Amino acid sequence: MEKFEKINADFKKLANQNIHDLERIFSYISTFHSTAIEGSTLTQNDTSIFLEHQIPIKGKPMLHHDMVRDYFNAYQFLKNHIQNKPKFELSIDFIKQINRLVMKNSGSIVHNALGTIDTGNGEIRNFAVRAGTGGYYMAHNKVESALIQLIKDVNKSFIDAKTTMQKHHLAFDLHYNFVTIHPFGDGNGRTSRLLMNFVQMCFGEPLSIVFVEDKVEYIKALMETREKEDISIFRTFMEQQHVKFLENEIALAQKEHIQKKPFDKGMTFFF
Repeated sequence: MEKFEKINADFKKLANQNIHDLERIFSYISTFHSTAIEGSTLTQNDTSIFLEHQIPIKGKPMLHHDMVRDYFNAYQFLKNHIQNKPKFELSIDFIKQINRLVMKNSGSIVHNALGTIDTGNGEIRNFAVRAGTGGYYMAHNKVESALIQLIKDVNKSFIDAKTTMQKHHLAFDLHYNFVTIHPFGDGNGRTSRLLMNFVQMCFGEPLSIVFVEDKVEYIKALMETREKEDISIFRTFMEQQHVKFLENEIALAQKEHIQKKPFDKGMTFFF
C-alpha cells in the first residue's frame, strides 16, 4: 500500500509537467491494451498510427480497427463529459451510452427465445451469457436491479472516498462488480475498464490499465474473487497493474530527461 501511494504521488508530479501529452498518449495506450484483451490484432504501434492518422493497417481486419476507433471515441466521450459536467454521477442511461459507443461499429444482432437485441445499441441483455471460464454470468432477469444497486452504491461511495487508496479501490471495485453483472450482450470488459478510468478521472487520479500480456492473470483474479467472494484479490491485482504502468512511465520520463539536449532546457517531455 505504501509503495502504491508513493508511486501514485510521484506520477502525479511528473504528469503535472506535461498533462496534455500525457492524456493523449494514455488514451492510445489504454485503447491498445483494452481492445487487444478482447481480440484486436493491432499492435500498440499500429493503434497509435491508426488513431493519429486514421490510416488502416494493412493486413489487419477492419473489425479490429472498428474496435480501436470505438474504444478511443468512448474514452474521449468520458473526458468531454467531465469537462462539461464536473459533478460525478452514474446512471443507467450514462452507462448504456458508454457501451453504445464501445460497440458502435462492432456490435451485432442477437436473436434468442426472448426476442432480438442489438449489441451495438447499449441494450441490457435479455439472454444468458456464458463466462469464458465456464458457467454463466448473472441471470438476465436480475441484471437491471443489480446494476441499479451498483450505481447507487458507487454514487454514495464516491462522496465518502477521501484517501488515495479509497479512491482507487472504488474504481477497481466498480470494474469488478460491473463485469461480474455483465449487463450487456457484448463489450462488458471494455465498458468496465472505461468506468474504472472514469472514476479515476473524476478524482483527478492517475489512470489504470490492464496489460494484455497479463490477460491470464486478469481472468484468474476475476475468477478467484468471484469464487472466494473476496474483493481484496482483484484489488491486489489491479494495484499491481497500476504500479507496473506508473513505474514504466516514470522510467521513460526519467530516460527522456537524461537524454535532453542543452537547448531543450525549460522543456519537459513525459514520454
